[in-house]
Amino acid sequence: MATPTEFPENFSPVHALWFALFLVAALFGVGCDTVGVNAPAEADGTSIDAENSDGKLRHAHLMHRAVRKAVAARGGEAPENSVGLIVGLDTYKILDRYGELDTQKILDRYQEMDEYRILDRYEYDHVFDGFAIWADEDHLGDLIAAMRADDEIDWIEPDITVEIHPLGITLSSGMSSETTPWGVARIGAGTGDASKVELFVIDTGLSHSQNDLRQTDGIDFTEDIGGTADFRGHGTHIAGTAAALANGHGVRGVAPGANIHPLRVLSGFEADDDSGPIELSKAIAAVEYITGEKLRKPNTPMVVNFSLGADIGTTQYNALDEAIVASIKTGVTYVLAAGNDGIDASTVTPAHVREAITVGAYDPNDRFASFSNYGSVVDLLAPGVDVLSLASHHADNNSERMAIMSGTSMSAAHVSGAAALVLQTHPHASPTQVARALLSTAQATIAGTPSTTTNRTVWVGEGGASDQKLPPFFQYALTAGDDVKALSGDLRVLNDGSGASNASVFANDRLFQRHSGSHFEGFGYYGTSANRPDAFHPVYNPTGLPSTMQQNRIDVPSFRAQDFRHLATYEVSGGSLAGPMQLGTQENPLILYVNGNLRISGATQINGYGIFLVTGTVTFDASITTSGNAALGIYANGAMRMQASGSEIEAQLFSRGDIIFRAPTSLYGTATAGDDVQIESSGVVVHYRPASPALTEPLWPMGN
Repeated sequence: MATPTEFPENFSPVHALWFALFLVAALFGVGCDTVGVNAPAEADGTSIDAENSDGKLRHAHLMHRAVRKAVAARGGEAPENSVGLIVGLDTYKILDRYGELDTQKILDRYQEMDEYRILDRYEYDHVFDGFAIWADEDHLGDLIAAMRADDEIDWIEPDITVEIHPLGITLSSGMSSETTPWGVARIGAGTGDASKVELFVIDTGLSHSQNDLRQTDGIDFTEDIGGTADFRGHGTHIAGTAAALANGHGVRGVAPGANIHPLRVLSGFEADDDSGPIELSKAIAAVEYITGEKLRKPNTPMVVNFSLGADIGTTQYNALDEAIVASIKTGVTYVLAAGNDGIDASTVTPAHVREAITVGAYDPNDRFASFSNYGSVVDLLAPGVDVLSLASHHADNNSERMAIMSGTSMSAAHVSGAAALVLQTHPHASPTQVARALLSTAQATIAGTPSTTTNRTVWVGEGGASDQKLPPFFQYALTAGDDVKALSGDLRVLNDGSGASNASVFANDRLFQRHSGSHFEGFGYYGTSANRPDAFHPVYNPTGLPSTMQQNRIDVPSFRAQDFRHLATYEVSGGSLAGPMQLGTQENPLILYVNGNLRISGATQINGYGIFLVTGTVTFDASITTSGNAALGIYANGAMRMQASGSEIEAQLFSRGDIIFRAPTSLYGTATAGDDVQIESSGVVVHYRPASPALTEPLWPMGN
């Protein structure tokens, strides 16, 4: 709960107004306390958990929190005495069996069984394949047994409810001049620009003057009145801290001018009526929407501020956690509030998602906030006590008022703005790269942090996160500064099962396929034109998205091997490779500088981690493979040519010139060319594997 605040002398306080804002204690950690997990209870009198030997029913101990008792729930009228379930499908099994994925067919199978009284609420096909439903509580045991026996269903879990707790808001009068709040100043922010970045705020909506925020399209997931209007002020406050414009009045945000997308999952009316609490499935629906937007616009930098949470009593991921991980893998950066219960965040969803950036709070004296959750899953700290920002004009009926709030939600807003600043400078940075930029420049200055908790605060001032160099762009299986041209044969570009959903391809100019037969397990993105777009077949293809889409051009970095010569472990004047090679470790990879051309003259086996910096061309006349825990990156000023039939290449390839496949080749990794990626032979297969940080960190250091 926020704490009443003494106003600075330059403010003229009119009144202090406390709203009963709610939060999730079981689902929402928006500036309030979350509720612990109660003892397990069966929804229908049967021991569901005891029968869960196959592990399909996840988080069975939370089933009681998914029960509705004659309540009208948003997202569909809940039948009396019903239970919310989220169901995940076995995608590959369904595709193998039917040749297509139709979630509705699986759902219809159970809806036709009248006794279950199933009501369809949400369907998901971006973050995972599945759906959310209401089902009759009295027949829950039978339904779950049937789903366990269904090999097309991968898992089931309760759609947990959230409880309502108050959040304190202190309002101040408006200001004729512009103020930089203490938190924005503390992290060295407020002077940048983030107009190229899309910032999604999953919260209570947004209501403030367009003169203070650059607001773009939003979505209302509550099905209440008001669209994306903010009737309680929490979402507006977060948006202001993250991105309020530098316009001469009000407050200045961390990343002024970021494009705010309000996604309203909390209407603000939850405390005022009996229409029911918020469900996990609604938050997943918001993540689903964002993921589809990123797949539609892959070269647009996107950040999500997520200030909701619940203590689920386990470190095991749930459907929301997995949805966020899937969204991150598409290139969206997520910033999560740690929560405000003063507990270890390792059992709090989604704060414990390690792939995201989880943020705790400190006060104006640089001391850790007593309410903030803590632990090893907290990545960064940021200002979170007595934070001044914008107030919702719907909450106060005065768009000039400011509000002061406390909570890790406020802390997350600071880091969301910081992430936007990094992406403004490096629009193609991956979420991992953004996180590393923020972590590597954070300052170890916060006192009173609990054991195992970081004492580092985000910093975006001089020498901060947005000033860091980031590695070249390796999001796609094939990337070309000019064309991707399949001139012959049956090129296949596949996902290698590394966790990425698709093995997508990008060409700044053309995607060109002369002959039929090519197959791409991903999207085809292009700058000017696409030929034979039917070759692209994404494994996860969001509804309504074409398999090839035109995008803005990207700047493929103009790498020069000479710029990194000083990092070399060894130097050679050109030459050839053959036979076994022992390289370095993941922490200290071997860096070989080749002043001239490099030729793979015979089968080469690599053990360990290594980087080859080549000033000339690279010719593959034989296989180059890795064994065990190993990785290889080859960076060249000149062209790369694969011309040995049947060779395998396990490496990340980067050329300032062309990358040309002239013989049947299997590449395990990525290929990025400053000019063309060209296929001149049949039998070329690219198995997409994301670049290992060990292959980029030595050249573009982001570590602590």
